[in-house]
Amino acid sequence: MNSLLAKILPNQMPTVTEEKVIEQLAVMKTAKNRAESLQSQKPKHSLLKDGNKKAASNSSLANVVAPSVARAPVHDNNNRNNGDMQEMKYDSTGMFHWCPDRPIEDVVMDRTQASVTLLNNHVVVCLFADKDSPLMGLRNFIMPLRASNFHYHELKHVVIVGDVEYLKREWKTLHNLPKISILNGNPLSRADLRAVNINLCDMCLIISPRIPNPNEDPTLADKESILASLNIKAMQFHDNGHMKALLNSYTPSGSPLNAMNKKVATYGTEVPMLTELVNDSNVIFLDQDDDDDPDTELYLTQPFACGQAFAISVLDSLMST
Repeated sequence: MNSLLAKILPNQMPTVTEEKVIEQLAVMKTAKNRAESLQSQKPKHSLLKDGNKKAASNSSLANVVAPSVARAPVHDNNNRNNGDMQEMKYDSTGMFHWCPDRPIEDVVMDRTQASVTLLNNHVVVCLFADKDSPLMGLRNFIMPLRASNFHYHELKHVVIVGDVEYLKREWKTLHNLPKISILNGNPLSRADLRAVNINLCDMCLIISPRIPNPNEDPTLADKESILASLNIKAMQFHDNGHMKALLNSYTPSGSPLNAMNKKVATYGTEVPMLTELVNDSNVIFLDQDDDDDPDTELYLTQPFACGQAFAISVLDSLMST
């Protein structure tokens, strides 16, 4: 090939010898060594004193830790976002995470605000209660999730979907617990459930503090909880690709929040869910594909064995033994 080119371009094809190649390589190696020596002799940055260097290092490490909920920049949620970014504080016992008192208005959001708050890996509480319902003590449910043996960024954000008038009465015992949001809505509304990203939650809890009416059929005592459970199972989520990309864009790559590698629920049946029941026999209605005998004991049913149902009578049994 070289000989052919030499014939075609006899005056433009220089002769390359082995000595010239070795000479060129030696020149390149010398230039490279000279550049490396100049780079190593360059003085190090010395504008900061030792104390300032340490402070700068600490601040850079602090920026790595992110809040437990990746959020979009929403102007209406400044108070809530600032509360999530606060430093770790504990109660007087040192056993639980603590935050200063805050009014319930700071944590209440409507459907629009919830839809632009990028919630993921959180806990959704579907609460069926009105302003006259008896208090059920939500503090006893949330406090174990705020134990001090968890780091602040490991705390699960709790989103309560229910009547804000009832939650105003419960708020007296919740206002010092961090990372709580309230959506003033209906747990049976699919729009409200989509707004809180129920398909991205770690757990969905369905509870009702209402007292059963003795004049009603006992099977109707859990009608709202059962309807909510079946409603969620019938939902479909086909926009997960866009939502996953949006969440990753607001989440640092090295953050513990970047846990979206887990399988995101595409159907409601994949949403982890726990339903509280007043009447044990109503457990058969939670799984319409299950053909269990209605007389089957609660602990032998599939929803209870899989951790999808919980009956109040179980607490009575634990207290009596």
